Amino acid sequence: YSNTTDSWISRVQGMFTYKLTSDINLKFGGQFSKSSSNNQKIADGDSNEMYSLLNNTTSLLEYTGFIKKNLLPLGGRKIENKTDQTNCLLRLQADYDKRFGDHYINAIVGGEVQQNRTIGSVTDLFGYSRSSNTFVQADKLFANSLLFDVYNPGGFLERVNFFDELIDIDDRFVSMYSNVNYSFKNKYILTGSARIDQSNFFGTDPKYRFKPFWSVAAKWRAGAEDFLGANERVLDLRASYGVNGNIANKYGPYDVGRIVQGYITDYNAGLSIENYKVADLRWERTNILNLGADLSFFKKRVNLSLDYYKKDSHDLLSVIAADPTLGAPTLIKNSASIINNGYEASFTSRNIAQEDFRWDTQMNFRYNKGKV
Repeated sequence: YSNTTDSWISRVQGMFTYKLTSDINLKFGGQFSKSSSNNQKIADGDSNEMYSLLNNTTSLLEYTGFIKKNLLPLGGRKIENKTDQTNCLLRLQADYDKRFGDHYINAIVGGEVQQNRTIGSVTDLFGYSRSSNTFVQADKLFANSLLFDVYNPGGFLERVNFFDELIDIDDRFVSMYSNVNYSFKNKYILTGSARIDQSNFFGTDPKYRFKPFWSVAAKWRAGAEDFLGANERVLDLRASYGVNGNIANKYGPYDVGRIVQGYITDYNAGLSIENYKVADLRWERTNILNLGADLSFFKKRVNLSLDYYKKDSHDLLSVIAADPTLGAPTLIKNSASIINNGYEASFTSRNIAQEDFRWDTQMNFRYNKGKV
């Protein structure tokens, strides 16, 4: 028995920068990568795996006068999985960086397009011989139609998993983004960001296609104020609020099916719907509020960090009962929500600091309460 994998990956990336003014830079670049993988699992004809499989798929059939019938060819088995992946990303971005007096502004705005393509195949060969690199064609439809009659020491063998498969996955994204940072005297800091993503995963309803993600944050370095000691100690107060999200790539505005062979189709090839279409598919969105403080004393030998957070996740994918006329008992919809809120605290201290000895203490506390 052997299980070997050969793979390679190549990547080319680059970025070109053009100085438009003393404060503005234009950047254009991207990345292209390609990878390939070939996995081969081979069980020789004299292996325990094949002895067991062939013994358990050999039947005494009534219509042959109880003469032994091999449902699978004698010999070995080779399962080969080939996958080729191609990833392409293009990005155009403008950077702005300006300092004037006590003010500082840094901003970026840009867009990108991305495509991830995966093409592959899985072949399952029986009667395989390493020495001659040959195999025997197996009638898998016929074998599947009779396997429920085959007895083995553990009971009746209902099926053998055949791994033949064709793979073709194409994921495409278009995004626009921006980020702005502003500070005054390096004590009062404001940050804002926004991003909008489009993908071929989204549903067909236009009102769910353009939902931006964004965040705003503020920080006050209070320890730098004259009335608090002018940096004799660290005291930073911070707050942020934003919306981010996640998309599930197993669902879309179309039915997702797989080829099946069973008694319902008289063991001919048929199509089974794995995931029904979600016309109003949309991002799983999470609103996040965070309030915190960072304190440091005695020349940073004692440090304390305190945080409060609240995460309100909604439009989460969940299983719900389906309309009986659909032909399926359940559906996946953006219908669930989860709320988490809690506190976190971290305390560190440097008790002894010498050339040959150091003693630090660290303590953490976390409390979370969730509601589904």
